[in-house]
Amino acid sequence: MGKMTIQQMLIQLAGGMGTSIQIFLVTLIFSLPLGLLVAFGRMSKNRLLQAVVKVYISIMRGTPLMLQLMVVYFGPYYLFRIKVGSGYRLWATFIGFVINYAAYFAEIYRSGIQSMPVGQYEAAQILGYSRFQTFFKIILPQVIKRILPSVTNEVITLVKDTSLSFVLAYAEMFTKAKQIAAAEALKESDYTADSWAKLAAALKTAKAALAAENQGEVDTAAADLKTAIEALQKAPTNPGEGDGDKGDGNKPTTPTTGDKTNVNKPGSALSNTGTAVLGLGGAVVALAIAGISLTLWRKRRA
Repeated sequence: MGKMTIQQMLIQLAGGMGTSIQIFLVTLIFSLPLGLLVAFGRMSKNRLLQAVVKVYISIMRGTPLMLQLMVVYFGPYYLFRIKVGSGYRLWATFIGFVINYAAYFAEIYRSGIQSMPVGQYEAAQILGYSRFQTFFKIILPQVIKRILPSVTNEVITLVKDTSLSFVLAYAEMFTKAKQIAAAEALKESDYTADSWAKLAAALKTAKAALAAENQGEVDTAAADLKTAIEALQKAPTNPGEGDGDKGDGNKPTTPTTGDKTNVNKPGSALSNTGTAVLGLGGAVVALAIAGISLTLWRKRRA
């Protein structure tokens, strides 16, 4: 494969920059108001709601964003067996970033609101302001001034964290690579010449797309490869076989170790990776809940 030209490099960088800007804007638009709602839940007098929100914030702030992205992306399939397409990658990125940064913004909002003097609320009450008017006309403008430096720091961090979205595309590339490897493990002698020729052509296209590292081409080539594998016809072992044996000739082979499992099921090529990610995520969540419970128990004893 030839060297990449400067023009090709700039085109790829421009495409990546567009995706980063898209993730940045969507995260800010949704996480800022969501963070305010979470902050209200954190300051709620309802102890159950307060505890739930506190656990959510602790998990979001205490676990790596990369792990959260992988749980959001792989979770629907490995937890609920919901099949998702390649287009879900961008949505998973949006969801992961929004719920993560909403937790950080919630703590920033909470610290700013609770730092306001009680006299501000008392003065508003004397002037006849309602609670809604007091917050949005008196408290919130002052809170924004106080939390602006902290919010600015989080925005700068968000710009750098957009690069973590690459982990989902990398994992998908890894899945397709394992799919190609599983297809290469098939034996030509086990199948008819026509069906094998289609598989060979699809395999060649998939390898070229994977080498080009273009996610769109990889997805298309992988889908064609899967179709070719499913269309494989088993070659007859004996010319005089009965009808029962012929009936099996139209099905893709199953004796080959791991072929059907790794290739034909969506997402199954990453079963080990997905299980490990969810297991690690569950362990982190359990540790976070245990830490919060221990902290609350100590406070009650004190």
